[in-house]
Amino acid sequence: LYKPPPEYAARLASLFPKPLSHVFFVNSGSEANDMALRIALAHTGGDTIITHQEAYHGNTIACQGVSPTAHYNPQSGVSEGKRRSPTEQSERLLALKTFAVPFPDPYRPQSSEPLTGFAAAQKVDSVMEESAQDGGELAAMIVESILGVGGQVLYPQNYLAEVAKSVRQRKGLFILDEVQTGFGRIGSHLWAFEDPHHGGVVPDIVTLGKPMGNGFPLAAVVTTAELATVLKGEYFNTFGGAPVACAAGMAVLDVLEEEHLCSNAEWVGKFMMSELRNLSARHPCIGDVRGSGLFLGIEMVKDPTTKEPAAALCRAVVNRMKDQGVLVSYDGPLQNVIRIKPPMCFSHKNAEMLVDRLDDSITRLLR
Repeated sequence: LYKPPPEYAARLASLFPKPLSHVFFVNSGSEANDMALRIALAHTGGDTIITHQEAYHGNTIACQGVSPTAHYNPQSGVSEGKRRSPTEQSERLLALKTFAVPFPDPYRPQSSEPLTGFAAAQKVDSVMEESAQDGGELAAMIVESILGVGGQVLYPQNYLAEVAKSVRQRKGLFILDEVQTGFGRIGSHLWAFEDPHHGGVVPDIVTLGKPMGNGFPLAAVVTTAELATVLKGEYFNTFGGAPVACAAGMAVLDVLEEEHLCSNAEWVGKFMMSELRNLSARHPCIGDVRGSGLFLGIEMVKDPTTKEPAAALCRAVVNRMKDQGVLVSYDGPLQNVIRIKPPMCFSHKNAEMLVDRLDDSITRLLR
């Protein structure tokens, strides 16, 4: 009846590596991740999902169950003693077992051993074995291509490929959440998982959201032909894939291509990363600068040697920058990471302004 939905689905699918070929449209990243979990549970018959301790995947009960960050958020306003963890809620309501594995953070390694992708993946495999001994059957592992709410952290090299291998050996599906990182935000690639740093991993399911409609409610699940049939007759979405939404999505792809926004994200991101690292030489409170393209994080510390988190300073810097007309945010398990995720059209001049305001804010707050 309408051309935009099938035309947009075909165009979107063509941007993914094989065998990712089928697209389901939904309205938000939360819906996309919820559907991905449903596909995994139905396809495998398993009841266990592996996630990262610092992960965030959305607002539905199922997504909250695989989002430990929703439990430690001190801004929730609910006292620790009264708050039921998202994992407990999902297990109680959905019979969904969740095992959260430690995130392999290169800046805050959990041991003195070298942090390699293979070694970190082995720890995940140990958790999967523990879940199996506990009577669980693995359905999937869901992972953000770059940790977002947990602090804008990049995995060790080849970690994603090694973890995917372990998950598949145990008959589970590997789900990559590109809700924050997709559509060229990292600059070098349209999808963050395509960065060679991740070892050539190709997931079983990819979820998309936020930038897909540039403010219009549009999200998607991209998967294989085999997995696309799993929920046949069991799933529909009233507004997912509406013609106007798909027209908005098509326009986003047009602008990304015509205005070379992926290249812009790569170029401006590299410049900003370099400037921020130069800034850290003058401000020891900048413990780490990390990320890719226009998806950057600055970890604030009281002491660069002990790495004691400087959460109060982090909040003060974010608020002062807002007063100066620059919007950034803060997050991370220690609430001490400044998150930089500007619009894809962010320019060299905009980046200079951001770095200048950050320098001024830190200087004035530490006088």
